[in-house]
Amino acid sequence: MSFQNFGKILAKMRKEKNMTQEELAEKLNVSSKTISKWETGTSIPDIVMLDSIAKYFKISFHDLLDLCLSEESSIESEINLRMKKYTRAVKKKMIFITLLIASIYSGIYYCLKLYYTPHVYALTSDNDYLLIDGTYLDSPVGSKIVINSLYYSDEFTNTDNELKLNSYKIYVYDENDNLLLQGERINDKPRKINDMLMDENLVFDKRLKSNNIFDHHFKVLAIVIEYGEKETNQISCLVKVFDD
Repeated sequence: MSFQNFGKILAKMRKEKNMTQEELAEKLNVSSKTISKWETGTSIPDIVMLDSIAKYFKISFHDLLDLCLSEESSIESEINLRMKKYTRAVKKKMIFITLLIASIYSGIYYCLKLYYTPHVYALTSDNDYLLIDGTYLDSPVGSKIVINSLYYSDEFTNTDNELKLNSYKIYVYDENDNLLLQGERINDKPRKINDMLMDENLVFDKRLKSNNIFDHHFKVLAIVIEYGEKETNQISCLVKVFDD
């Protein structure tokens, strides 16, 4: 094997990797002086080290020997050819891996979007006297019942005899009589019931799945408004949940 040819090949491969002699020496566990001797043709590594050099530069041992035994001009062209082939192979692998990762992420995003997109339902009262403005957002991670306002209407509404209250309590139950949420409103002086109900804003968040009452889709809700001291002093209605 030509010492000079090997030195030129080693120097060329090192420079193509943008490495210094010290960096290559560290990779091969030799001194930088040894690398310098190899590249200047003063000495040549043994068979074991030649195999290590070939593996580091990702060429076979036999290919490295062929390069060293050929003419200098053919050596340069062979290196360029092999490096181009290797570069093309690496690029193809990187493109394939990139497309594969992109496909996997797209699939995961699409599945998560389908799973976590909430279904929106409107709330409607079966009681003509008590109207409700609210929605039910059904989602595995962020379901909510939102009651924006209530409106009580009877023959005395908008008259001097309209129901006036100092306070009231409001309860919302599911179809199994589980209490979902409750609220209370207290005033210093009597106010018309609708002036109070219009300001009502109740939110039930079922993100915290602490028991089985959170693990089903609500179809019917019950709203009860209690006022005064008598048990008969209450307004109640069933709220149906349907597609908005």
